Amino acid sequence: MIERLRKTLADAAEQGHYYRWVIILGGIHDLGYGVRPQTIFDGLKQMYQMVYEHGANLVVMTVNETGRLKTNDPRDADRQCLNELIKKYAWENHWAGGRRTFCVDINAAIPWHRSDVDGKRRLWDDHMHLTPAGYDLMGILIFKTIVDYLNLKDI
Repeated sequence: MIERLRKTLADAAEQGHYYRWVIILGGIHDLGYGVRPQTIFDGLKQMYQMVYEHGANLVVMTVNETGRLKTNDPRDADRQCLNELIKKYAWENHWAGGRRTFCVDINAAIPWHRSDVDGKRRLWDDHMHLTPAGYDLMGILIFKTIVDYLNLKDI
């Protein structure tokens, strides 16, 4: 993904186009392959830096839970660790050096493990993927983050 983002940003800049917002959700598959949270986060930070160098605002997203592991399962500790690294980074870089970094905590906003079975069916397609309604909710959460930044709460 690092090289893909580098190419996408370079191609856009070469054509005189610059993204104003870049949204990065990364790590869930890496976690599934057993990659350590710090290693994943080091890759994410490279991508975040590319976004800053491009001049865009950055929206980072936490990694949502899945149906494979319960939240209190010790094997879920890596995902929780990665999420803490992402949230801490966003907090520390929210306005640092003119950077505009925002975090959408989809882990908290769209939990898989929930007592509301109807809500789970509406938002989750299987143990890992969202339904169209779930992805719509993710889009709304991202939109609200951007709208709050732009102070356009009345639209």
